[in-house]
Amino acid sequence: MSSGAASLVPADSTLPPAAEAIAADTLAATPAHTVKDGLASVTSLDQITRSVNLSHLLVGGVPSPMMSALCPNSIIPHSNRTAEAPCRDSSKPEFAGAAEGTECFFSCQKGYIPLGRHVCQWHDPKWIRNNSLHTDVEHNLRTWRLDADHRFIFWGGRCEPLCGTKSCSSTQSPRRYKKSTLTSERLDKREDCMETECFDTGKDNLLNVAKGVYNAMQIARDDKSGNYYNAINFNWFKKYRERKNMSHAECGADEWLNQAVRTYQDELSKNYSLDATAMGIMTEVVGTALGFQSPTDAVGKVIATLGNLTEQFSSARDSRGFFSHFYVHQQGAGSSSMNTTSPLATGLLVQAALFARSYFYAIGAGERLRVGGAELPLEESERASFALQVTSLEALAAQLYDSVDFKSILCDSTTGLISPEGEGIPFTIGTAASSHPNMCGKATAYPDADGLYEFSEAHNMVYLAYQQACGAQKPGECNYTNIELMWNRWQKRRHSPNHHYSDYPILSTSGGYMLQMLWYTTNSFNNDTRYQELFHNHWLADESFYKQALYAGKRGRYGLGEGPESKWCATPVSAPHLFATYLFTHYLLPTCCLLTYYFLLAYLPLPADLPGATSRSRTTRCTYTRRIRR
Repeated sequence: MSSGAASLVPADSTLPPAAEAIAADTLAATPAHTVKDGLASVTSLDQITRSVNLSHLLVGGVPSPMMSALCPNSIIPHSNRTAEAPCRDSSKPEFAGAAEGTECFFSCQKGYIPLGRHVCQWHDPKWIRNNSLHTDVEHNLRTWRLDADHRFIFWGGRCEPLCGTKSCSSTQSPRRYKKSTLTSERLDKREDCMETECFDTGKDNLLNVAKGVYNAMQIARDDKSGNYYNAINFNWFKKYRERKNMSHAECGADEWLNQAVRTYQDELSKNYSLDATAMGIMTEVVGTALGFQSPTDAVGKVIATLGNLTEQFSSARDSRGFFSHFYVHQQGAGSSSMNTTSPLATGLLVQAALFARSYFYAIGAGERLRVGGAELPLEESERASFALQVTSLEALAAQLYDSVDFKSILCDSTTGLISPEGEGIPFTIGTAASSHPNMCGKATAYPDADGLYEFSEAHNMVYLAYQQACGAQKPGECNYTNIELMWNRWQKRRHSPNHHYSDYPILSTSGGYMLQMLWYTTNSFNNDTRYQELFHNHWLADESFYKQALYAGKRGRYGLGEGPESKWCATPVSAPHLFATYLFTHYLLPTCCLLTYYFLLAYLPLPADLPGATSRSRTTRCTYTRRIRR
């Protein structure tokens, strides 16, 4: 890159409908562009003056306050974009500003690496800080466009310092991360450089990421109960490493990790999470499939988890067999200590148990070996004991399934109570010990105006209810007519999707976990060609949104939070946080939406030579345990 004026090109200006809704204000105000000699330029002054928001761009040759709709010149520290060669639209020197979507390409000085893309966009931290009352939480007023001084600036790309001089060879695969991720100390920007780690191949790098996620879920697994915590405190492990005076390399050993986890679980009080436990069971399967643990160890852990849930936690369930979502660690959880149970989380747990049962049975029967599975081999001496373990797991999974009355999930739309004649699908139900026994929660789904349900992760419990009620009967002859009606309405949604992004029909705007979770837990989803097609559309829509609406990822990288942000994405309800499971959602959602581990692991394509991978493989949505915001 030369040190002259920045090479600027406008990002793709053809947006799908949802993206147009997100940026309607600025798109309406942005004049047409042409590209000349690689530079973005406004086609004519007449087009500018006819534009609503830019009609007062020039007043006596002096920019008016509406100049804030264009981006002023910008420099990027430690790059070739200096005051002498700033990011700007040099094709029209009479205009001191660049149009939204204009990208500034840059290179970094020695000792720094480039991150993200530097793009002209709406980015006004001062406005966000001052807009703290959030009286318009759904952004119906869209107040950012009412402020004449609202700022458009170049934002997103930067040069980050490297730690030391370590570099990877051309044949190696590098990984870089902030130094602050390894210490509990607060580092200023100058100290918080990027560490470099080299792997022999990209496959090794990817497997190491997967092993890190697996280790995180092992940290979340309580050794005494087999249940998994709702969250884990990584900062504790940083302090523990410093307390033990261990280097980063030394703390990567399994022995050190096991010791640290035991200490962590003894010292801290945490909550169990039922859906995290379901994800944990899936992690034991995936960890086995990738060779991170032996099949014997893995099946033993799953048996311990399910055995605890079906026996020790039997008093912590309602009369229908549904579990509560969260339980207090080291205190037990009698029915008097909870006020709701969760058919949703219970359905996910049962499907995870059935998933594990099928997988370990396939290992014992030699099916995984025949398809080229990468599991650690079973020694001849342990085959008989492993077969007994699989038999025990099958019995526990069947016991768990039979102990839950999924047929009792329907809600009456008038009373809001559980009723066999109802049509609502509840996410939670009030317990007998609560002030609202048998009351369906606020998130209960009733049929939409078209008579069909809004698709959600409730698919698991809806399918299980149908199997229990009607699985042994012919379609149309089920004794539980309301359950069969619920299932038929649910299944018809896949043939009549009520969400679209551009030309892609999609099942839901919850892009970060819902379909991925179903793909790995129920054959009613992953063996259905229409669901497979819609799942693929989900990925295409997500990729398209980040490329076209947020200017992110010309090389297929998207959602990394490095590039531009939407106006709605920059106005959190109460405090800056990630509403991480929603990505290509509608523009009124008043929270920020960025990539999560769910997406990394659910959409990440696997190299064909990765053990256990196939041409259609995706890794699983087993992630760091954390509460999903609703």
